[in-house]
Amino acid sequence: MANHPRTAATPDPDDSRAEEIRRASIVGLALLRAKHDLNNLSHVARGWSRLLENSAAPSWQMQEGIDAILSAAQQTNELVNAITSLAGRPQPAAICDLPQELATLARGLRYLLAAPERLKLELPTRALVPCHFPDVQRALLDSVLALRETLGEDELQLRLHEVAPEHVESAGPELELTLERIRRVAGRELAVICCLSLRFSAQQAIVQGPPVAFTPASLEPSPLTPARVNPNTILLVDDHRDVRRLATTMLERAGYHVLTANDAEQALATSQNFDGPIQLLWCDARMRGLPSLPLIAKLRGARPELKVLVCSGERPTQELAQFARLSRPFSYEQLVHAVQACLA
Repeated sequence: MANHPRTAATPDPDDSRAEEIRRASIVGLALLRAKHDLNNLSHVARGWSRLLENSAAPSWQMQEGIDAILSAAQQTNELVNAITSLAGRPQPAAICDLPQELATLARGLRYLLAAPERLKLELPTRALVPCHFPDVQRALLDSVLALRETLGEDELQLRLHEVAPEHVESAGPELELTLERIRRVAGRELAVICCLSLRFSAQQAIVQGPPVAFTPASLEPSPLTPARVNPNTILLVDDHRDVRRLATTMLERAGYHVLTANDAEQALATSQNFDGPIQLLWCDARMRGLPSLPLIAKLRGARPELKVLVCSGERPTQELAQFARLSRPFSYEQLVHAVQACLA
């Protein structure tokens, strides 16, 4: 059989396979970075489900548990959608809600960065724009991948804003999507460098609302009332709100007085402002911002008698292995046993 030369319009199977491998590796990297968040969400759903098996739980606590489980399910779905958005497939050009598409993609892009909070997003609430979004996705993905290893203290800001049309005969405004690198040294902003700029015709666009900043979906914890007074006070530090709420509920059900903080800075301030003794520090092994070990050193410097319980879903580092450890996910019984052992 004669070999026919491949025409320019014929897709190259090798190119297609290479693109599939590229997509899979990007999704795999994002999933690896998202493992911590997925583990937290799974733990929240399982932990509250087990707590609600106790029929003696008050109605307000049952409702709180149901809300937390639904929130964890919603956040898991959003996280999976965000990561799979990194492996976009070709789609026909269409009018899309660009801010909504960008918000989903940004949640996936942040998992490609060593410090996810360094990706900021500023969007209008709604903008219907005729565009081929996979091209936008590809341009943003390539830019973030090229920048992520050298980002350092810098931030990335993704902005979609209205600009004056370049052509006088244009029937309406245009939208510009920019990816900017904000150079920082010692926390001071020094320069803004535009790394990517995309223009969209807004002849059919509907732009509504002021710019809003992107923040990951989460559920604010509600204030809880301790089941009974206990002389032992626990400072609980975890950067995942639903995990904090679950652990606080378990500890308060066991009768402990719980102080909570969402990061090291807040934990230091809480410790400084609390007049009474704190017997135990519950500390997430992996937190954004100040790492766990320096936080423990600072708190124990001010409170030498402070016991430490490190909570982790993975094997702790050698430095943290010296402290008592609670593996996540954990049950109510496992939590109470670990705390009692630390305080004994």
